Order: sequence, then structure tokens, then C-alpha cells
Amino acid sequence: MVDVTSWHRKLQERPGPELQGGRCDSIIARFRDIDARVDQPALDTNVLAIHLGGPKRVIRRCGFHTLEVDVPENAITVMPAGEAFRWETFGLIDFAHLQLDQDILRKVVLEEFDRDPDRMRLRPLVGMTDKRLERFFAAALARGQNPNLSRLQSDALAIALSTDVLETCSGYANGLSRTLLARGKLATWQSRRVVEYMRDNLADDIAMETLVALTGLGRARFFQAFKNTMGRTPFAHLLHLRLIHARALLVRTRLSMTEVAVEVGLSSTQLAVAFRRAHGTTPSAYRAANADAAT
Repeated sequence: MVDVTSWHRKLQERPGPELQGGRCDSIIARFRDIDARVDQPALDTNVLAIHLGGPKRVIRRCGFHTLEVDVPENAITVMPAGEAFRWETFGLIDFAHLQLDQDILRKVVLEEFDRDPDRMRLRPLVGMTDKRLERFFAAALARGQNPNLSRLQSDALAIALSTDVLETCSGYANGLSRTLLARGKLATWQSRRVVEYMRDNLADDIAMETLVALTGLGRARFFQAFKNTMGRTPFAHLLHLRLIHARALLVRTRLSMTEVAVEVGLSSTQLAVAFRRAHGTTPSAYRAANADAAT
């Protein structure tokens, strides 16, 4: 089988595709104005494609079988690992590929669906509309453009995307509900240990693996159980704790905005944006409004 990134680089002679990556569990490649006919070899990982630039007609050939589909903008196509196709597009050539992390897919299959990951296979769907996958794809594109997002954010997105892909596009998992265990909550000691670790390490770029290790659960199961327990994702809860500490620092200390941001593990811009979203005001305005409480 062929490495996906190597194949991407061969699709264009000038210049290469817009590869976006960084510290994340998947890689985005966007293509514009390339040949309308593309031979896709059997790839070593599963790939999602999103069709951009308006509606178009897509023809997929595999051996003697031909499929023609009129696809709307933002429709999703699944390119399963190990399957080769020939593609032809009629319309504006603008699409993006998202490589799925095989290890995360396997963990979600085992931990969320309680199934054998060796039997995992995605269906080769063409031009399907799925709002959740569209939102995940948009988030992945944005993440590729912002490699400074935390490891916890990247892990959360990868797990949520993998779960949705398996629910929507998996041949054997189609129609199955997640297991009761996967819908469960963290034990009291597990949630207390995780939250205490977050509070003690607000300034650090916390990895999902670190939090998972505190509970003894698998990564996908931990993510869902934490969300069920706390009502928000691990990253959202970490951000919540960071803003609580930032408010205290703004009122009780004379630290600059940059210093406050560093203390809570954010950049100045991230702090300002998150603070305004949560409280409807800027950190500076919040400090001024609470000046009488400063010590």
C-alpha cells in the first residue's frame, strides 16, 4: 500500500498540495486546480474527502464498476484504506483530504463499540451529507491552520471525529449504539484525581494520555466518561479552570495580562478571546471593574 502523504505530493507537479499539520492526530491536504482525473492507489490509512467550491459530478471507477454521483458542496467521500479507485470530477476542482489516525480508530472501535478492531472497515461512500462530519472537517481545517492548539484539543477532536466516522461510515458498526459502559461516568475518585491534576498544572500543555493514565481507562472511553460526568469535554473543563484562576490573578495580583496568561497556560490572545466568550468582557475591563477587591 502507498503512504498517503507521498501520494498527495505526487498529485501536483506545481506546486504541491497545501499540506497542513503540526501537533495533531491527522493531516489535512487541500487541492485546487489539479487534473480532473486522478488515479488513487491503495492507501495505508483511511482518508475522508470534502468537496469544496460548489456542487459537481464525481465519477468513481473500481475495476469494471462505475459510480456517478452529483455531490453538493461540503459533501463527504470516504476512501477506505487498502482500496484503489480512479476518480473524475466535472466542476471546480477544490477538495481537501483528512487522514484518519488508525490507532485512534482502533481504540474507539474497541472501547466505544466493544468490537474487534481487526475487522474495522469503512464503507466507500461518495458525496454523502453529514452535518457532524462537516463540522469536524471544518474544525480539522482550522486546526491545521493553527498548530498552536493544545494536545488536549487535538486529542479531543481526533476522538470525536473517529467516533462519528465509525458510527456513520463503518460497515460492521452501522446502526449500533455505543456500549452502556462507554456511556457511563467516571468514578468519584477518577474525576477528583483528573480535576486536581488539571488545577495543579494549569500552566502546562496537558496531554490526553496523562489524564487517561490517572483513571485506568482507555482514551476513547475516558473522553466520553469525562464528558458524561462533567458536562463538558476535558479541554473545555481545563479552560474553565484556567479562567477561574485568571479571574483570581486579575483581582488579587498586579501581574500583567501576559503574565496572567502564562500562569494559566494560554497566550495573551487566547486568554482575551476565551475571557470575552465566557464573561462578555476583556480581562483588563474585568480587573478595572473589580479593582476594589484587589489586595
